[in-house]
Amino acid sequence: MNFVEASEISKSLEDIGLSPGEVAFVHSDIGRIGWVKSAKTRDDVLRGYVDAIFDVVGDDGTVASLSCT
Repeated sequence: MNFVEASEISKSLEDIGLSPGEVAFVHSDIGRIGWVKSAKTRDDVLRGYVDAIFDVVGDDGTVASLSCT
């Protein structure tokens, strides 16, 4: 299993051009990217990714994802 730091996720998003105030549509199998190193549960992993994305887009940005049930 791969492990990543939340800061690495944020840096990667910035490297591909995501910036404050933008919209990010997230549709990914995060298990393929990696488990957030500090996470102890699946909820911690998801929170790590969400926090990393919001660190980049900021309060004026939008994060959207599918919510299929």
